[in-house]
Amino acid sequence: MQMYQVARQIARGMDHIARSRYVHGDLAARNVLVGKRLHVKISDFGLAEDIYSRGYRRQDRLQRVPWKWMAPERLEDGKAYSSQSDVWSFGIVLYEICTLGGDPYPGVAVSELKERLQAGFRMDQPEDCPRAMYDLMQQCWRWQPIQRPLFSQLYLTLDKHLAFYGPEYLLN
Repeated sequence: MQMYQVARQIARGMDHIARSRYVHGDLAARNVLVGKRLHVKISDFGLAEDIYSRGYRRQDRLQRVPWKWMAPERLEDGKAYSSQSDVWSFGIVLYEICTLGGDPYPGVAVSELKERLQAGFRMDQPEDCPRAMYDLMQQCWRWQPIQRPLFSQLYLTLDKHLAFYGPEYLLN
């Protein structure tokens, strides 16, 4: 239940960011602050970009990047990306939540990641991870950005899963 609560709040915050026309660019568990009663805040907007003032963002070749959290379109040299790229990263955050901070793509070298993803590789369902949570991860990791759910859809889906536990769990 707590995994769903934290994930729901992150999806809600990211929906706000996307509706505000920003790409976060570095969504990861390390950039999510968790306070009392599991209240969540998204932080570190160092790679954020207003995609509508300049069009879609392109990765700067000299900028250090969090490879294991990046969507495939960001791994492509000079490719444009959007808020749907943040959705891919959200799938990685769900993995981090379910593994209690586990490293994404365990045993996969960063140098191999792009080719493995292109070949269809995705992380396995973590131990003790609810099937519904893993299904959300897989939706976030769809190759084509347009095929990934919007943050508003992710938020509503997580809301439905929490409703199963009762209305008091939706308060956070």
